[in-house]
Amino acid sequence: MVRWLNDNFGSLLLALVASALVWASAVSAADPIQEQALPDRIPIVITGLAEDLVLVGEPPGEGAVTIRAPRSVWERLTAGSIHLEVDLNGMPEAEGSPCSSSDMRVWTCQVPLAWRTDLGPARVTEIEPASLTLTLEPLATDRVPVQVRTLGTPAVGYRVLTPGADPDEVIVSGPASAVDRVAQALAEVSLSGQRQAVDQIVQLLPVDPSGQSVPGVRVEPAEVRVTAQVEQLGGYRDVAVKVIIEGQVEPGYWVTSITVSPPVITVYSADAEAVVVLPGFVETEPLVLTGASSNLSRRLALDLPAGVSPVGDQTVLVEVGIAAIESSLTLTRQLETQGLGAGLYAVPSPDTVSVIISGPLPVLERLTLSDVRVVLDLRDRGVGTHQVTPEVILLPSGLVAQAILPATIEVSITRTPPPTPTARP
Repeated sequence: MVRWLNDNFGSLLLALVASALVWASAVSAADPIQEQALPDRIPIVITGLAEDLVLVGEPPGEGAVTIRAPRSVWERLTAGSIHLEVDLNGMPEAEGSPCSSSDMRVWTCQVPLAWRTDLGPARVTEIEPASLTLTLEPLATDRVPVQVRTLGTPAVGYRVLTPGADPDEVIVSGPASAVDRVAQALAEVSLSGQRQAVDQIVQLLPVDPSGQSVPGVRVEPAEVRVTAQVEQLGGYRDVAVKVIIEGQVEPGYWVTSITVSPPVITVYSADAEAVVVLPGFVETEPLVLTGASSNLSRRLALDLPAGVSPVGDQTVLVEVGIAAIESSLTLTRQLETQGLGAGLYAVPSPDTVSVIISGPLPVLERLTLSDVRVVLDLRDRGVGTHQVTPEVILLPSGLVAQAILPATIEVSITRTPPPTPTARP
């Protein structure tokens, strides 16, 4: 038997090789190998970065691969089946590290991409890019001041006191070269047309001494609260505009709306006392509605005391909506206040308003004064002078308050009770 094997070994080996070739050819014909580029790009994952180092810049986040695999594997192959990685473990100072540095602070590393697959028969034959050039720096932190920069100017007659930030210092972290450039964290606040106190949450921007942004640096916290008081200058005052109406529209028509623009104006006098004694509103010259049957738009002058003048436009625009109506009437109502804080007192000026009400005539004919309330909501308002929009509450259904004159009320809130009016003899 041994002799037979020795005599026929060559023939047996040749037969075995031939059989293997036939089998491989059959398998290849049934499931041919294909090599081609994967249509989808693969995310590149960077691992092993030391905690005291930081990656500078933005290296490529994706790579393209060419894969060799049987056709049956290609049918199951997706971008999620292939993984591209860059391992920085031990870099940059480990022996044999592909990193170089001229000052031992900034390292440049040429690191090849490694691949792995979830599908065994698949093989990556080409990666683009084949390696990444990475820059590594020591991670640095520093504490820098917050600087508030104001943009624009407040409304005429107002000034903004020095704004403050809370907190007034923040921590910046990132590459040492970038952190060294940061002089302060900038908080920008717009003051354009500002009349009220500033209280805003503002995003911070790390900047160098020249005010230029420093990229690649993290700020903690990223936001601060900026506050600033806004004061009205002496001789200036904001007052509501009250439109004076004379006459009635054409019978069968009614006033649907009256708007004044602006509803609040700023007035000025060289004599500061002259604006202090104003009642909180100014009246316009009369707007005559007699015989009107369509919308009106008029510019009206203001009735101001001598020495007091408006800042800006000398007139206001009054627009009156007029339409055929069921019926309407005008009532004068005393103002009510609600929501005033404990221990506070409020004095509205004026203390009465005219309300134009429309609705079905039978309902209007049964309307009583107690059916109409005009309320000033003073919730969350503290000591000081405020411009408040009144709200009309109508008891009967089907009625609509078309307009309130004036549309804005000045309310003075104090901690001391107002003096009791002295009865006239």
